[in-house]
Amino acid sequence: MAFMADRLGDGRTFRLLNVLDDFNREGLGIEVDFSLPAERVICSLSRIIEWRGKPGAIRVRTEFTSSSILK
Repeated sequence: MAFMADRLGDGRTFRLLNVLDDFNREGLGIEVDFSLPAERVICSLSRIIEWRGKPGAIRVRTEFTSSSILK
């Protein structure tokens, strides 16, 4: 799971959440918006878990910590 950010030409910042299967390098999900609150990240991860099953571990590639996600 990796969070990224970039800026549009007009100066607005947008964020991306990329969820990858590290074993086979398959892209499992991407969320793009101007804001990605914890509830939206949880919803996205829940959809992926329903589809693929619960992973043994989740690795976050950036220093992201949310008490909502850790629950």
